[in-house]
Order: sequence, then C-alpha cells, then structure tokens
Amino acid sequence: MEQQNLKCMDVWGGNQATFSSFGKAGLDIWLYSRPFGQHANGGDVYYLSSCASGRITRMLLADVAGHGEAVAQVASDLRRVMRRYINRIRPRKMFEEVNADFARTPIGDRFATSIVHSYFSPTSTLSICNAGHPAPLLLKTGTRDWESLEVESHSGDMPLGIAETGKYSQLDVKVQTGDLVLCYTDGVIESLDLGGRPLGLSGLRRILGDMPVDQPEGILPALVEQITASNGGSLHEDDVTILLYRITNRPVPIRDSFAAPFRWIKSLCGR
Repeated sequence: MEQQNLKCMDVWGGNQATFSSFGKAGLDIWLYSRPFGQHANGGDVYYLSSCASGRITRMLLADVAGHGEAVAQVASDLRRVMRRYINRIRPRKMFEEVNADFARTPIGDRFATSIVHSYFSPTSTLSICNAGHPAPLLLKTGTRDWESLEVESHSGDMPLGIAETGKYSQLDVKVQTGDLVLCYTDGVIESLDLGGRPLGLSGLRRILGDMPVDQPEGILPALVEQITASNGGSLHEDDVTILLYRITNRPVPIRDSFAAPFRWIKSLCGR
C-alpha cells in the first residue's frame, strides 16, 4: 500500500470504507474502516489532522449511536472542531467542546464513544483523551506484550453527549521509536466466534501476540483476515475501524517549519 502524505493544516477522514496509510513527522499510520454490511457510510467516524508545522498529529475515532443524517451531522461537527483545534497540543479542551455541542443539540440518539490521540513529535509525547471508548493498546519496542493505555478516569469521562458539563481526563505518555499503538471500535472485540462467544480484549491480544511487529504494515490486513476467518465472518456484522501507528524518527521537513507562520495566518484569515 502506497503511503500518503498528511498535509499540514489538513483534516482527513469521514465514515466511509477505507484502508489507508499515511506518513508524518514521527509517525507511520495505518487505518482500516468498513461500515456494517454493504452500506456506503457507517457509524464509525475517523479523522486525522496535522498542524501548521507538522509537529502535532491528531487521530480521532468515534463510534456514533444512530445512523444516516445523525451520523453525517456528527461527522461534520467533529471535522469542524478538529480543524479549530488543529494547532493545539493538548486535546482535552477540544473534547469538552465537542461534548458540550453534542449535549446542546440532540438529533436522535446523538451521543458517541470516542477517543483522541495527539502526538507531539519534538518531545515524543502522546496525549490521549477517552470518552467511554475501548482503551488503546501499546506495544513498547523490544517487548511482546500489548498493554492497555487506560486514562485515569473520573465521573466526567463518559460518552460524548451524555452530559453537557462533562470533563475529561488526559493521559500523557512518553513513547520512543519503534513503539506501536493500536486503537479500535468495539465492533472488533464484540465480534463472535462460531460458538457465539465474543473475541474480547484477551482474544485480540492473543492474535496480536502472533503478529510480525517488525513489519507493522502487515498487521492490519493480517488481523482483519485472522479474526474474520476464526469468527466465521462475523467481524463485519458491525461497523469496524482499526487504527495502528508506529513511532518513527522521521523529522519535520524544513519547508514545513518555514511555512508554518504563513499557514497559520492564512487559516485565521479564512475563518
């Protein structure tokens, strides 16, 4: 699969089927998404963004309750807020604005579990906010055990749209070159085997433990194939989205550093 370039000041994504790969400063990213059945659009929403200098890369997944116009409106709102906060390092304020917007404007079952990852390449720091979403998994370089990145939650860390005044915790993690992070919607761990048993987190970890981590570009296709085969094809009886990224030592291009002030000013003029 050819790796695409995620452009500075760009927000890429939606809720359509995709299998895409991106490269940014400090990151290689792979994303797989497939709506339930043969639908063109699903309830899983995904977005990637890059700041004016390329130093901040943000990755968001959301599993939206409802369908049709309700999901389309949520996807549009998420894109708008992702763009507004594109140059902010810390994602917590962005999450709180999205939550308040959801709660103020009920459209059908307007709520969603969601998770946002923000990676700041100069310090190799990953910041995560989680709104009732499955915890991501981290594989530290040189190890074989995928560990859960649990955000230390309090009463406010609930799905978006449940309470207008919801507050969200933020987990900051120092990562290093070679580390892998996997994030997914619950359609993965809720997929059923031939006996009707859900895969669960333990089953996902078991499959990941056999994956060729030295070839991360092959992990998502192998993961989807293995779960689908062992579960009798039930992986796609729900919307499914899986995000995988690897920490790299790829630097910020000099041209992006020089162009950052001009991109920022242009974005302000375009508001």
